[in-house]
Amino acid sequence: MDKPSVSIIIPTCNRPEFLKRAVDSVLAQDYPQVKEIIITDDGELSADLVSAILSKDKRISYVRNLKYKKGPAGNKQNGIDSAGGDFVGVLDDDDQLLPGAISALMEKASSGKYQTVFGNCVRSDNGRFSGKNYGKDEEVSYWDFICGRYEGEYFGLNSRSLMKKIKLIDEYAGAEGLGWLEIYKKENIRTCYIHKALRIYNVHPSQFSNTYEANAKRTFASYEKYLEMFGEDIREKCPGKYSYLCRIASYFARLSGEKEKASYYALVSWKAGKNISSLIFYFFSVIPGGFWLLKAAVRLIRIMK
Repeated sequence: MDKPSVSIIIPTCNRPEFLKRAVDSVLAQDYPQVKEIIITDDGELSADLVSAILSKDKRISYVRNLKYKKGPAGNKQNGIDSAGGDFVGVLDDDDQLLPGAISALMEKASSGKYQTVFGNCVRSDNGRFSGKNYGKDEEVSYWDFICGRYEGEYFGLNSRSLMKKIKLIDEYAGAEGLGWLEIYKKENIRTCYIHKALRIYNVHPSQFSNTYEANAKRTFASYEKYLEMFGEDIREKCPGKYSYLCRIASYFARLSGEKEKASYYALVSWKAGKNISSLIFYFFSVIPGGFWLLKAAVRLIRIMK
């Protein structure tokens, strides 16, 4: 029996050197049924560069994102629309797959038990796993995701039938997570985590995650939408996590100038958590000048990590 085919989508935006490295890491995979590598472009790569990349392998294709709003979610959706493999994965252009990554995932996926399989990544700056884990392979549920048992950077493959159901919400930063969880909540999806590093998560100044504070309004909208869609489930099953998310929402609301919403989410965080951290956060959020002390503390904690 033929092995299931795989499509890898590489969303890119004006980072040609990163892109070439990402493409090469997919071409180096040993899984025999990598059907296609779809480059979806949110910028405008030069014709010469595109031609040079396409000449490397007939499985590589190139599509510009002219259909969706510019941004990570819209660009990935553009690639998903073109994918034809039995399983589909998304590799950011600034990252690269480790040898044997696709084979390791497809060993699990080929059993027919799982619609989605994922493994960990290793950070380029310190060599540590980038995703939370428990040191073993295991099945993962919707509740594991919303309660924060699995957070961070991973790499996975998902059945095409599942991928085609997901509509990434391009108005929000981090919209991939919203689209995924919406499907997980609606359907009984079997998922497996593989405790292995499959991708290098390259840490550098220009990565998208470093823009969250600079685009605080967009980031707050994402957290607000997340709590709107899944807040009741999170509060019911894992109130500590709910309290934490409300603190983050309050922080970005304040950064974006939404003072009333910042106070509201700080208060909700305290009511849900009833712990010292939520009380301290609420106190510093409402006293004059307290937020700026809180902001300085948040930055200090990030530097010390």
